[in-house]
Amino acid sequence: MSEDGPSKSARSKLLYACVLIALLQALYENVQSNAPLQQLRSGSSPQLAVEQRLSGMDPLVATAADGGNLAMHFDGFDPAEFHQGLLMSMLYFRAAYALYPHRVLVGPDGRVINSATDLAAASSTLPDDNWLKRHDVRAVMDIHQIAGGGVYQQVRAIP
Repeated sequence: MSEDGPSKSARSKLLYACVLIALLQALYENVQSNAPLQQLRSGSSPQLAVEQRLSGMDPLVATAADGGNLAMHFDGFDPAEFHQGLLMSMLYFRAAYALYPHRVLVGPDGRVINSATDLAAASSTLPDDNWLKRHDVRAVMDIHQIAGGGVYQQVRAIP
C-alpha cells in the first residue's frame, strides 16, 4: 500500500470481489424455490396463474356475445378495496380485449371506463332488454363477488 492509498492491483481485486459477491447473491436468490425464475420454470407464478385464468375467460365471452356486443354487470364489488377494484378492471378490460372490435357495455349511458370506480358507477344500473337489443347486445354477463373473495359469473342471453 502506498502513501496515496491502495495500489491499482488492490483496488482491482476489491472491485472483483464485490462483483463476485453480488453475482453469488443474485444466483443464490434465483435458485430459491419461490424465486420468480423458478416459478416461471415450474409454471407456478402467481401472475401466470392469473393470466391463464383470464385467457380462459375469452371463449366464454366470445360465445356469450355470439358475434355481437356483450353487457357486463358487476355485483358485490367494492371498487375502493384495491384487490376487488383490480379484479373488476382486469375482468372488464380482458373481456373488451377478447371481443374487439365488438364492445363490452357497462351501463346505459356509454360513459368511458378508465377505472374500477367508473365500472362500479356505470354498472349500478343495467339497461332493459329493449335497449340492449338496440345496441346489438346478445347477452348480459353478471359477475358476482361473494364473501371470502370468490367470484362467479352468470350469462343471460338476450331473447
